[in-house]
Formats: sequence, C-alpha cells, structure tokens
Amino acid sequence: MNWLHRQVTARPSALALQSAEQALNWSNLGTRVRRVAAALRGVGVQPNDRVAVLIEDNLQFAVTILAVGWLGATLIPLNRRLTDGEISWILQDIDPHLLVIDHTAGTRNIELADKPFVQVNELTLSLDCEPVDVDEHGVAVIMYTSGTTGPPKPVPLTWENIKASAAASAFNIGVHRDDVWLCVIPLYHIGGLSILYRGVLYGTATLILDRFDAGEVIAMLPRVTIVSLVPTMLHRLIQAGMEKQTDSRVRAVLLGGGPADQDAIAWCTARGLPVLQTYGMTEACSQVTTMPIDAVNDLPVDSPRWASAGLPVLGATISIRSSASQTVPAHTLGNIFVRGPMVTHGYLDRPTENSRRFVDGWFDTGDFGYVDEQGYLYVKVAGMTSLSQG
Repeated sequence: MNWLHRQVTARPSALALQSAEQALNWSNLGTRVRRVAAALRGVGVQPNDRVAVLIEDNLQFAVTILAVGWLGATLIPLNRRLTDGEISWILQDIDPHLLVIDHTAGTRNIELADKPFVQVNELTLSLDCEPVDVDEHGVAVIMYTSGTTGPPKPVPLTWENIKASAAASAFNIGVHRDDVWLCVIPLYHIGGLSILYRGVLYGTATLILDRFDAGEVIAMLPRVTIVSLVPTMLHRLIQAGMEKQTDSRVRAVLLGGGPADQDAIAWCTARGLPVLQTYGMTEACSQVTTMPIDAVNDLPVDSPRWASAGLPVLGATISIRSSASQTVPAHTLGNIFVRGPMVTHGYLDRPTENSRRFVDGWFDTGDFGYVDEQGYLYVKVAGMTSLSQG
C-alpha cells in the first residue's frame, strides 16, 4: 500500500498540506508529488535507491520527500544547518543515487565529487507516474544522528517503524478528521518528519512553517489542533502574548527536546491547554514516552508528575538498568533502554556501535533517568540528543 495514494483516492478534496501562503488538498498534493516523482524517475531513480535532499523551502521539501516515497526509494534528508564539510562527509558516507538541491546550494561549498545531483526546480515534468506499493520492511528513510557523542551515525527507519510510531501517537492523543498539526520542527529532524508522515497515514492536514516565529505561530493557532514544540518555543510564545489568542482550537501541545519549564506548563494548564511532555530520539522514530492526554487533564497543578516525560507509548517498553545491565527498582537512577516496533534494528554499516548499543532487542539510549511506581519516566541526564516532537 502507498499511503499517499490512498489518501488521494479516499479524500481528494480534504485539506492535506499547507504553509502560511498555500493550501493543498490531497488531490492537489498528489498531482505535485506525481510530477516530482516522474521527474525523479526520469533521471533514473528506482525503488530502494537512496535520494538525498537539501532544500530550504519546507513545502517544497515536503513534496519532494513524499515523491521519494511515491517511488519506493529511500530518503536521506540533509540538515541544512550543517557545515559544508559535514554535509560533504554524509554524502561520501551514504553514497546516494541522487542529490536533490535548490538554488541555495549554489552559495555553499559542498564536495559532490562524482555524486549526481539535480535542481528541484527542474523536477517539473507533467508525466504520469504510478505509485510503488512499498514493502513495510523496506527502509523508508536514513537519518543521521546529531553526532554530539561522536561522528553522526546513519539510522535506517522502515515503513513499519514509521507506522508503529504513528499508531502509538494516535493511540495517545487520538485522531480527529479535522486535525491540523502545526509543524515548526525542521523536516530534516525526526520530530518534523514524523509529523508529515503521520498526516499522510491518518489522512489529516499538516501546516508547515519554514521557521519558528512566535508572532506567526500565534496567528496560526486558530487554524491548528495539535502543536509540537521545544520548551524554548513555548516560553517565547507565552512572552509574545499567546493568551491574547482566544480563538485557538489547539487540543494538545507536544513538548520535547529538553528540560521543560514547569512555570510555562502551569501557565498553559491554568488556561486549559494540555501540554504533553515527550521523550524520544531518531533511533525510535520519534516518541518513546509521552504524557497521556487524559492523565494531564486529571493531574493536580502541584503534582510532581508534571516533571515526567510520561508513559511508554503503545508498543514501546522501557527498562532502567544499572551499569552492570541489571534492572533497577522504581525511583532508582539508571540507564534508559528501549525496545519496540518503532525502534531501528541498528545503525547502517556500524557493526561495532551496534554490538555496543543494541543488545537482545534492546537499544541503549545513552540517557539516564528513572521510573516511578506507575511507570512514568523522568529523564535526568541526557547523554544524547533526545529531541522528539510529534
């Protein structure tokens, strides 16, 4: 099954993807994706080929991402904030079949060597291109970790990983037909990319902004129902006067990426805005734990559980272990291990790292924390980047 093709067929006139300036229904989005996919096929892209993408405009980035999936190829989204040398290193390491760039690449000094590339504005052929039925066990995307604990590592995520993550999120906060998920997290990050994929799987809309601007986000709140943020973003929204927006339809704010500002959470709670703290990582295709929305609605404002990152999402399991890899009791600080259908099976071509981090189906996150007697996770020391919105 090709997820996008299903939505194009089932909900052609429903809102699918929008930016501050444009809105596309599923039929319009399908047409744009087919054109880019046809052009990609015209330059030789086949199922399972690796296609790296370096694009500034997030709407065009999203269309290109979906076109890669339409062909059953493997996406490598490149972080445009990396240095030229870092991007050159990734391209050498992953050896993509094709690199898709935009006009901004001309201002950079990226070492392409013999890597074939194409400008995204050249991918405009109006040719018919039938979707590929993807193998759920096939690799949908390869994302590079931030490299904060060494060189970046390539994380292959399958369509099955993505579907499991989307199902877990839906189980926690539900899916409404009129949902619009605001994405201000970059699409080259798992927090942003997972939002786009979930919209395609659910058949709900995604509103993508190219950057975070507090005033612009506040203006968008009447148009969205779910928002994903990092704590600094939430703090800036409050400072910018978010309380003046009285027409908000937002039913959930997912908050991840670092220690949460408890005053900011209390501020939102007092105004009936559920803030769901979440903990996750690229290796787990986004969320590992998230505060249940019903628990937030019933939680006293003075409860210490507001400092928690929530319960394991559907399908995920957490184990807190000692340095000797023994499971420790509740409220005991230890290493956070995770497993579940959303977790990658291992880094690509990194056997030494895999033998150290992936043991008997468990992934050693490199982070530290503890769980309480009801299984709520408290992350105390982040040894790795643990940003997960969505």
